[in-house]
Amino acid sequence: MRSSPHETPSPDGTLNAWLAYVIQSKLDVLVALLKEKNDPLAMEHVHKLRVNARRLEAVFRVFEARFPRNKVRMLREELRAMIGLLGYVRENDVVLDMLEHRARTLRAQDKFILSVLLARVSRRQKKGSRRLRTYLKTMRPQELKHQVREMTSTLSGNAAHSRSRSTLRILFRDAMREVIPRLFGEFMRFEERVRDHPNRLEEFHDMRVAGKPLRYMMEIVLPVSGTKVKKCLRDIVAFLTEMGTIHDHDVAIDTIADYLEEITSYDPAMKKGSGVLYRLLEEQRRRREVLFRKLCGTLERWDRENFRSALIQSIA
Repeated sequence: MRSSPHETPSPDGTLNAWLAYVIQSKLDVLVALLKEKNDPLAMEHVHKLRVNARRLEAVFRVFEARFPRNKVRMLREELRAMIGLLGYVRENDVVLDMLEHRARTLRAQDKFILSVLLARVSRRQKKGSRRLRTYLKTMRPQELKHQVREMTSTLSGNAAHSRSRSTLRILFRDAMREVIPRLFGEFMRFEERVRDHPNRLEEFHDMRVAGKPLRYMMEIVLPVSGTKVKKCLRDIVAFLTEMGTIHDHDVAIDTIADYLEEITSYDPAMKKGSGVLYRLLEEQRRRREVLFRKLCGTLERWDRENFRSALIQSIA
């Protein structure tokens, strides 16, 4: 008898059984968050929604070939649209929180120019929040559940488009032994360019994005793995968390620098009253530099200790 998607499959179960279980589990969490009655735009709630939507989207991205092409791409596009709106709101939340905290430490004469920037970011945040609220109101959790369940039904051997019997019998362990080293390779192909060019933000962003599916797939493999996988996962989570903090600094730096350029090009005399903004900009840059050096130190340690080999052995 085939296991229910809610029952944890055997450690030696098939990839399809595990995918059905993982997708259903992540869908349940996401739908519960979408149905939650608390403020849907609270900072912590936005973060949880975004992370869980990314977890679900990552499964469909990594195993896209196992689902009907058009349907899985439409579902991924819908999830990415939600993730994008959530990300925009969160970025503005982070910058706003930083500016408000900084404003509380300033003298009265320094607060005015910062308050103008605060008001600007606040308007941007409210605009993004309105777009997100509208989107969430139009999103029907039951429709999402139906879409995903329709997709997971194709994992059974009875689906009209199902692959060969040998494909259906691929074991979860064997599939992950191929998937995780491949994802690690996709993540680390940016290593040299990021390490040698700290100001290439696009490549830094690409590396960060490439690391997320690796993290989520390692989370999935934990139930059938030992302590070595947990250690490798801790390292990857810590690394990606630092990348996320650096990204937050990059967003703040861009926001402050753009505002400074605008007001000083409009009125050069504004430079005299903009000292607090220049100090804040330098503060953000220094913090980013410290974190970036730490990140490079981790990459050097991974090279020195052959982290890739340790990762592969942990899932062997």
